[in-house]
Amino acid sequence: MNPQKTFLRSDDPYPTVGSVADQNKTYLVRALILAVTAPSQKLADECVEIAELLSTRLTKQEVEDCKQVAEEMLEENRQETESKYAVNGDETFEEI
Repeated sequence: MNPQKTFLRSDDPYPTVGSVADQNKTYLVRALILAVTAPSQKLADECVEIAELLSTRLTKQEVEDCKQVAEEMLEENRQETESKYAVNGDETFEEI
């Protein structure tokens, strides 16, 4: 499963309906994941800028929590990908 699709599922770590802080947490997690998975450096840099802006609206602990959620979601996606595909010696993937 693609990380961008993973984090856009309806089971977001923080519901977007609710307080502004909860919405900012959701958007920060999304921005962090997109920064890591962006197809180009330019897009990654834009996501980092957005993440930095959002982080100014949250406490340090909330930012750390969001980083942890993003890391967990990326790791979950990595594990799902590895269980579905075998990595060949030339770094190509083959569906199992």
